[in-house]
Amino acid sequence: MTKRHEQLLQAIAGNDAFRVGALLSEDPSLVKARDTLGRTPILFSLYLGHDALASLIRERTDAPSLFEAAALGETDLVQGILAASPDRANSVAKDGFSALGLAVYFGRTGAAGTLLEAGANPDTPSANEFKVRPLHSAAAHRDPDVSLALVRLLLEWKAEPNVAQAGGWTPLHQAATHGRLETVRLLLQHDASPEATSDDGRTPLEMARLKKHSDVEMLLAKSDS
Repeated sequence: MTKRHEQLLQAIAGNDAFRVGALLSEDPSLVKARDTLGRTPILFSLYLGHDALASLIRERTDAPSLFEAAALGETDLVQGILAASPDRANSVAKDGFSALGLAVYFGRTGAAGTLLEAGANPDTPSANEFKVRPLHSAAAHRDPDVSLALVRLLLEWKAEPNVAQAGGWTPLHQAATHGRLETVRLLLQHDASPEATSDDGRTPLEMARLKKHSDVEMLLAKSDS
């Protein structure tokens, strides 16, 4: 990693748009640089929640990758890339997350739908220690409406509702923990198990109770009876 590359990553981490812009003007090739996990500046910015910074870098990127396009929610670009290379629908980024996984994680419903239509497997776990499926990310998304839409989309494409990520958490654990009543209801309608137990012995009901989501707790208690 070059000194200038390190400077760019530091500027992104500090959400310093002026410095990022200056560095990219000095060396446009930095848009393709990667951090130690293999993430490009666009992806690194998005992971840190610096969406405006990611947009700034995108403006200076002539040919975003499939992973960048999926994470940014550029549905038309995702469609174009897949039209030229249909076999890439299940490709995995260097940090272990699939294009579908990235689209779902960042709440890009349109891009996720395009990837599913192109043959992306909704049940493929991330190729890293987290073993996260898209449905886990969908159930945990910070926006309740986006979360519900993504969970519904994935279930329509026959995502398995009882898959477990690292720690034994199912999508129902995630939804219960975040207090997503309608998402919990939808998962239950698709046969998600309220009796699923995480590696530390907790059910979705216990997670809802721990987080004081009383409405979710009541629904899960009724389903578990």
